[in-house]
Amino acid sequence: MKLNKVNRRKFIFTALLLTPFAIVADAKWLEPTWVKVRRLRIGDGKPTHRFVHFSDLHHKGDRQYLQSVVDAINSLAPDFVCFTGDIVEENKFLSEALDILSGVALLKSLVTAWLRLTPEGIGQHFEGGFRQQLTRLA
Repeated sequence: MKLNKVNRRKFIFTALLLTPFAIVADAKWLEPTWVKVRRLRIGDGKPTHRFVHFSDLHHKGDRQYLQSVVDAINSLAPDFVCFTGDIVEENKFLSEALDILSGVALLKSLVTAWLRLTPEGIGQHFEGGFRQQLTRLA
């Protein structure tokens, strides 16, 4: 079987044509379940504190996956836990997500501190009930 030689123009055209499909595949199948653990040591001495930062859960009802994230966090035995980004995709999943996230070590103390420091109007997706539901964890 003879393969056609691919010139630069055909290669670029094919790459441009396939890029949207690659982006959709990444967003649909790879990124939603991507958990990356990165260990970063600051300084030369023995670590005295362990920080865990997790972000953008976008929970959509997959309890098993969210529980695996909680288990991964707890397995690291953190001294501090920080969450940024969106917890859920839709408000209907918020209660379930908060129930599962209540299993994160240290979360209750952090939520209590956050509620004390954060103004009333926060929560871009959850006007009205977000603060009250989050109070359940504190």
